[in-house]
Amino acid sequence: MGQMNKSLSTIRCCFISPFTRAQTYAKNRLAPDEEKDPFKEASSIDYPLDSITIIRIPGIVREFACEVLFEQDIDGRSIATLILDTLLQSSIDLRQQLANNILVIGGTAMMPGFLHRLNSELIHLVNISTYVNKLVIKQFHFHSPPAQLNYAAWLGGSIFGALDILESQSIKRDKYLENGIIPDWFTDEQAA
Repeated sequence: MGQMNKSLSTIRCCFISPFTRAQTYAKNRLAPDEEKDPFKEASSIDYPLDSITIIRIPGIVREFACEVLFEQDIDGRSIATLILDTLLQSSIDLRQQLANNILVIGGTAMMPGFLHRLNSELIHLVNISTYVNKLVIKQFHFHSPPAQLNYAAWLGGSIFGALDILESQSIKRDKYLENGIIPDWFTDEQAA
């Protein structure tokens, strides 16, 4: 059993495809042409749940389970378009600086290939359609937090909650319900 556990630790049950491979898959799915552009699926794996039960995980499931993060939904939204839309909502003077200071956290960000794929998606989208004339950004830079990605948000909230600045950089529920807006603490006019 020790030998099996050691070999299982090297198997990735779920991973994120590189951008070009995902594009090939999407193209092949829409118009399959086995002779011209055959798509080779990732291999299936047998994964033991316990000493008796083994499940087979098909290669296509292993590789494309996270594709939902990058495929645009019916509203044209994906994780990459949400980042670009957020940049569009910021001041034009801050856009490049924000694009160079992206911090992605959470358990999903720990998946092998996630940041590389997200960067490829952002670069692809910024050069087409909606964004080409609005965002003049050629590169994005991702920072590594000083903690594990899956608990960095909790750690940041915990530190912020312990600071004296909390009172001036937060809004009470009653005030929000009264006005329906959250102040923009980055501008001088609305600074608390």
